[in-house]
Amino acid sequence: MKKDKYNRNDNFSLFHKRFPLKHIWGIKENILCIVDDIKVLRQRAKYGISKRDTWDFNSYLLTIIENALKVLEQDRVGYPLFCTDEEWQVKLQYMRKLSEISNMENDYALELFDKYMNLGFEFGEDDERVKKAKNEWLEEERAFDRTVNSARYKLLKEITKYIDELWD
Repeated sequence: MKKDKYNRNDNFSLFHKRFPLKHIWGIKENILCIVDDIKVLRQRAKYGISKRDTWDFNSYLLTIIENALKVLEQDRVGYPLFCTDEEWQVKLQYMRKLSEISNMENDYALELFDKYMNLGFEFGEDDERVKKAKNEWLEEERAFDRTVNSARYKLLKEITKYIDELWD
């Protein structure tokens, strides 16, 4: 994934393409992708956000927050009046860590889901191995969701606390 000088992901930049262009023989698909990207670009330029962005708004918002915190931490231009620059850097690092946790993907749960699906296709839904694999997957998914949701709650609480101080 391409990164800029602030080490931000370009996932939701103005010129982000959702779908890569296909091979030369997929000319129709390539044209449709380009037309769709132009529509998104126009919507972002006109309204500041596109319909594509609102489809997965939580990921969009969390990525914007994570990238903005990286810029605030790296530029070190301003900080709140009620704390020193060093204290503010510690608070920004804490918020960045929460942001990174909020954007994490659960690869282990995906592995458990694949195992469950493969066993299901092989032995059927009623097999004990399949039921055990399903329960393992669901337990891991629930535990991960609790961790991520807790981090998101803490992140938004911290941002709300310093909302008037978040400037660069």
